Amino acid sequence: MIYVDTSTVGVNYFFKESNSKVQFEAIFLNNLTASNGTYDASSTPISFSELFILSFQMGF
Repeated sequence: MIYVDTSTVGVNYFFKESNSKVQFEAIFLNNLTASNGTYDASSTPISFSELFILSFQMGF
């Protein structure tokens, strides 16, 4: 049997003066493999993989 683990950590910071927000997210994938943009359990899993996302939003 293959066990699939996913962990996510994120930080948000809001700038009140400019009405904007910065977000950082780190996703850790264990025993997963990518297939056409989706993640599926695999019979030959990779041991560990990371995904980092940095985004910025601003209101007008």
